[in-house]
Amino acid sequence: MVASAKLPDGPADIVWDKAACAHCRMHLGEPAFAAQLITTAGDVLLFDDPGCLFAHVAAAAPTVHATWFHDHDRDRWLPPAE
Repeated sequence: MVASAKLPDGPADIVWDKAACAHCRMHLGEPAFAAQLITTAGDVLLFDDPGCLFAHVAAAAPTVHATWFHDHDRDRWLPPAE
């Protein structure tokens, strides 16, 4: 029997100005606008802004485990409820 990996409970760490947006391929250089999506398969998709996240969801229809949005004013991630 193979143990399955646990899906992340929080957002993944990002290397700013190195990671590329999963939708438009632009570098993630502005933390204030970043977003990320974790699929139920455990894939972490990074986006340079929420618009790219929403466009990707509309186009690819991934099975979503969680989404996170970076706080515009502070260095922290917000779940969608906030």
